[in-house]
Amino acid sequence: MFEIYPGITSLVRYITLFSSEPEACQASACPHCGCSRFWKHGCYPRKPDRDDGSLNPVLIQRYICTQCRHTFSLFPECIPPRRWYSWEVQENVLKNFLAGNTIRKISKRNDLARSTVRRWLARLKEQFLLHRDQLRQSELLALDVDDFKSVWQKCLDEMSLSRAMYHFHRAGISIP
Repeated sequence: MFEIYPGITSLVRYITLFSSEPEACQASACPHCGCSRFWKHGCYPRKPDRDDGSLNPVLIQRYICTQCRHTFSLFPECIPPRRWYSWEVQENVLKNFLAGNTIRKISKRNDLARSTVRRWLARLKEQFLLHRDQLRQSELLALDVDDFKSVWQKCLDEMSLSRAMYHFHRAGISIP
């Protein structure tokens, strides 16, 4: 289980905050039971910097809840849980797709396997109705369109992919 800390949109900012002001990156509630009392329960390394690796490893804080005894991790908004690539890379892939580029061209431009690009887009398409409805319901943006490309284009014009995924996570929608 994990929680996302909003507003930290770059790895450099997260690393700086985590090392100099660790209290600035604190979880607010246990995602299992909602309790606001928990202990730090160590860290584990992640390698989210796929550009040149100079920022790797990045430490992710773990917590244990005093009430339910479950553990959870706290991710900054810029690092997707259970993913190797940053939201920024994934947003670039989505923008290229929305611009009409083929999967092959997107793959070459971003130095990614075609299967990775295809999988990311398939997952977004699988959850499209949930995402569209959540964007409408939460009034994050006024949607007067219904199709995949138009909704995501309007969404990315208003906010980053990481911000959209943070909102979906807060609404209980699984992040693709």
